[in-house]
Amino acid sequence: SDMPLGQPIWSAKFYNYYMDWLAGHGRWQLLEKTLKGKVPNIATDKAVHFYTKPSVKYNIGKLTDNSFGQENYHDSSWLGFENGKMVFEVDLDSVTDVNSIAVRLLQYAPANIFLPKIIDFYFSNDGITYWKAGTTLPDSFPNDHLDCWIDLGFIDKIKESARYIKVVASGNSDSWIFCDEIIVE
Repeated sequence: SDMPLGQPIWSAKFYNYYMDWLAGHGRWQLLEKTLKGKVPNIATDKAVHFYTKPSVKYNIGKLTDNSFGQENYHDSSWLGFENGKMVFEVDLDSVTDVNSIAVRLLQYAPANIFLPKIIDFYFSNDGITYWKAGTTLPDSFPNDHLDCWIDLGFIDKIKESARYIKVVASGNSDSWIFCDEIIVE
């Protein structure tokens, strides 16, 4: 079949995601909260420094305003990053305990907007020396030709302290990355 979702590997994967959601594990509980409204976020209203600037076409939103975009890339909450690269840093103002980090992302293939292939999260206490807090590889689904969806790049069980959080996301060099929020718990 040309529709991989019905294939055993994808069926099993989605079944496991559903079971994680039911049990409140992984990114699913947080993603659901973002679809319903505001969520507790240590990074709310914190300063963001962009190493790769959002496109002038999609740069109205803020990544720390606890405002979540809809499944529409014209929603002004989304920031669009060209050339498959998104790099920014959040200053939490002081060294803070961090248990999880998520970036909220949009996927819409007809507009050449794709989830990054890899997202690295780094910590620093001084804004100069960084260490890697974790890496996530967002899912890429073979039958993504028409659907629009929101997902999270998410790492948890970190249990470290830092003042600065740097996010480095990479995808296809000819695609967009859309992000509307960084959530730090």
